[in-house]
Amino acid sequence: MTKQEKAHQKYISRDEKPARLLVPLYRLPDRISSIAEGRKIRAEDIEDGSLKKFSEHVPTFRDLLFYGLANVHQVFVTKSNGIIRSACVINCEAPGEVGPIFFRENTPLPQIEEAVATCLYALRDNGHKYAVTSEYLPLEVHKISTSIEAVRGLSPRQRDWESPWADIYFPLTDRMPLSRREVEVAGHLLEVRTPRPSERLDIIENIAKEWGRGWASEMEAALSHDPYTAVVAISKNRARGEKFHLYAFIAYNVTAPGFASTTAIDRSVQGVGMKLVDALFQRALDELAYRGHRFAILGGISRRIALLRASPDCFTIPGSYPGVFQGEVPVLG
Repeated sequence: MTKQEKAHQKYISRDEKPARLLVPLYRLPDRISSIAEGRKIRAEDIEDGSLKKFSEHVPTFRDLLFYGLANVHQVFVTKSNGIIRSACVINCEAPGEVGPIFFRENTPLPQIEEAVATCLYALRDNGHKYAVTSEYLPLEVHKISTSIEAVRGLSPRQRDWESPWADIYFPLTDRMPLSRREVEVAGHLLEVRTPRPSERLDIIENIAKEWGRGWASEMEAALSHDPYTAVVAISKNRARGEKFHLYAFIAYNVTAPGFASTTAIDRSVQGVGMKLVDALFQRALDELAYRGHRFAILGGISRRIALLRASPDCFTIPGSYPGVFQGEVPVLG
């Protein structure tokens, strides 16, 4: 038995509290060989009474649906011989998360794992790049997952691994409410905030001119969301009629839900704008937390150590280079 298989055996024996696990969905195998196919709940499960019977056997599942904490489009089940054996929910506790997980007493472990795996594939098909779950992963998925708790207390170097760029996991559970952010950089007093509708065309045109049409297209996608999923840094004291100047920007929920990747700093403040970079990231993370996310992914980060020093609970995600990107710089494939 390999070391990974022994760890998995200990994990499924339930002799310790399951850790929260981060799963890179883009690395999921095309097919989980050890399980059958789970599926989304269907109308036939109501018609044949199997959903009602499962709810009677698992009252916490019944309460979840009764109080509207989840809807049927979020529920995935395993069913055999006309009986629902296990059920699992996505995006209920937070976007990109799997759980709660429900099952009848004495349900075989593979059928529970099947429901969880089906949820992971559903999140991937819905555009997520990462998911967090806490229990019952099939061995093939457990091998590519990372224990979130295991990195706590490690040094910044221990939470990193050498690569041209990588994705960074960032917890959002203890963040404060949204607040105004102002930064003074190179003699400029800048506001770091969500763009206003009146600034939309100026922002897109500025990015297209200074950083290229590709990044302008991503920002256009961010500004097509309601509310906007972008943060910009512009002059706080811009005079009436003064030419619009974009000092920095970041877009999120464009590459994937909970994913921040399109980021740039104007040449005029590069090298002296670390406070600006931090304010930009922090505002984006604040907005993600405000919208219900419990974790964020900072995608394609090359210079990471300063961020890892400043945030002891974040870590570089193993195997995330090249991840969802390709080429010599992080560009979506």
